[in-house]
Amino acid sequence: MDEFLWRRWLETLPTSPDSTRFFYSPTDSGADALVKRGVVIPTAKSGKPVAFSCLDWTERRWHLGGALGRAIVGTLVDVGCIERTPGSRVVTLKESLYRWLDP
Repeated sequence: MDEFLWRRWLETLPTSPDSTRFFYSPTDSGADALVKRGVVIPTAKSGKPVAFSCLDWTERRWHLGGALGRAIVGTLVDVGCIERTPGSRVVTLKESLYRWLDP
């Protein structure tokens, strides 16, 4: 998620003051970059954002949750960058993600 924000592929959406997470939407350049890399950008349903921050309790860092996060993970699996462990949330990095990020 940090890399997507640094590249300005995501923009932060306004949230309510009592929200415990941030909500995101792909920027135009971010959507173009993700589509170029094989990601099918999900559409927002019933006013829900396609992406939000989610705290990874193991790493104690924020990662990208929501439909967009699932779409990116699915694409990374399809192109062989990561491998999922069946029945688990564990993923194994198979090669540098920069190959995918910087084609």
